[in-house]
Amino acid sequence: MAAIPTAIRALMKSTVTLKVCTTSDAYGAKTLGAANTVRARIDYNTVRVLSQSGETVDSTTQVYCEDVTGFTPEGEITLPDGSKPKIIGVRRLSWPNGATHLEIAL
Repeated sequence: MAAIPTAIRALMKSTVTLKVCTTSDAYGAKTLGAANTVRARIDYNTVRVLSQSGETVDSTTQVYCEDVTGFTPEGEITLPDGSKPKIIGVRRLSWPNGATHLEIAL
């Protein structure tokens, strides 16, 4: 996999921890995978985003981070302050060199 461009990685000054949801049982209890600590840029601005259910909602925080295979809104994110906010949506975006990153709306 290609690396995120150096100029963009320089903007990723924080680290976040992502856990991928591996399974969920009939009662809705999730099983999370191992923790992945990745570099990230955290943007604390309010923007309108499309949720997984198709509704337009306000996102108060957006996290731009290195890609973690299989990460979806059912997963878990831990911000640098230790909080674990609800994930509204996840977009996987790619660069011209083939590298990918995640945009996570909280």
